[in-house]
Amino acid sequence: MKFNYIESTPSRTYFQGTPLEDCLDSVTCLYEYNEWMKDYFHQYKRLGDHALSRVFSHHFTRGPYTPIPIYHATSPSKTFPHVEAFLPKKSTQHLLMKVDATNQSQRTLSERLVSSNPFRWISTEPPPKEIYLVDDIYTTGTTLHQAAYIAKQNGVQIVRGLCLAETFLKKE
Repeated sequence: MKFNYIESTPSRTYFQGTPLEDCLDSVTCLYEYNEWMKDYFHQYKRLGDHALSRVFSHHFTRGPYTPIPIYHATSPSKTFPHVEAFLPKKSTQHLLMKVDATNQSQRTLSERLVSSNPFRWISTEPPPKEIYLVDDIYTTGTTLHQAAYIAKQNGVQIVRGLCLAETFLKKE
């Protein structure tokens, strides 16, 4: 087994008929979330092995990128902004802030779909026409859709998502 490069465009129908529908103009996931990727994220995020940020950084060369932010008063299990760490500093724009400490991975699909939006727009500059939201793992798409909703509400015209890994959907 190894990292499995898939460059997929996941399609989730959960958001049809909700305010989150059509907020995200496109999504691309680069790898399958398999055992190798699970081990990578454990070493990188949970054990804080910052050097691992360089493993996939070659995929992030265009930009500008807007990383999905972490909640800053979070537990010691997240010791650094792991998504931001694999993005080039000169191409990173901080437009969002996370105001809810709940981790999406702790929620069921139903809980994710009814959760309040944890993001706030923090930029005082005029919004860019287009942004690339970057996240680490795409499961249901709720995180990206919620962030895209806030971006569109604040004047961004095109919101694209880019994720390092896509999971197979979990059953409730």
